[in-house]
Amino acid sequence: MISGGVKFIQEVKWGKSNPIPLSNFKGFQPSTESILIFAKDEKKFIWNDYRNLNLEDQIKLKQTNKITHVDSPNKKMVNFLNDEKINDFFKTSVFRKNEFKDIDPNYKHQAPQNEQIPLFFILFFTKPGMKVCDLYGGSGTTGAAALKNGRSTVMFDLDPVNIDFMEKRFKMITESNFTNQVVKEIIFFD
Repeated sequence: MISGGVKFIQEVKWGKSNPIPLSNFKGFQPSTESILIFAKDEKKFIWNDYRNLNLEDQIKLKQTNKITHVDSPNKKMVNFLNDEKINDFFKTSVFRKNEFKDIDPNYKHQAPQNEQIPLFFILFFTKPGMKVCDLYGGSGTTGAAALKNGRSTVMFDLDPVNIDFMEKRFKMITESNFTNQVVKEIIFFD
């Protein structure tokens, strides 16, 4: 990829607070995964610098080197889920089984993830209306997080059971009040 002109941006580590035990594995229990961020065109690379406004603080004017600037009550990017600073390492649970019950109680996936994981990347690297692609769609968690936040989605998977489940999951999202933005497009590839 890199020799083809794709730019490596950053490696982010995901720490699993409840890693799935591996049978017949001899060694320390794997509890992290790497998430690699690449940009096809570095000039079009998007980073949404979210800021949380603390309305209790007063806005103050400061002067530095004869330049007056606002000492803003905005806090630079914090995790919108738990108000902690965002670093290149984040920790979440792997999955909550109740996430699939309402969609299809009989559906099982060997390595599901929760929506918090793709949500970070969707919100920081895309804007509403953009398309989010998942090459290994599985249970459709990335697509679900994208649709709930005003993005369209393209999902790839080889397993027809997964594709059927994703269709059910996305239909529930598009027919509910998860988002007031119109879902423009859902594309499946098998």
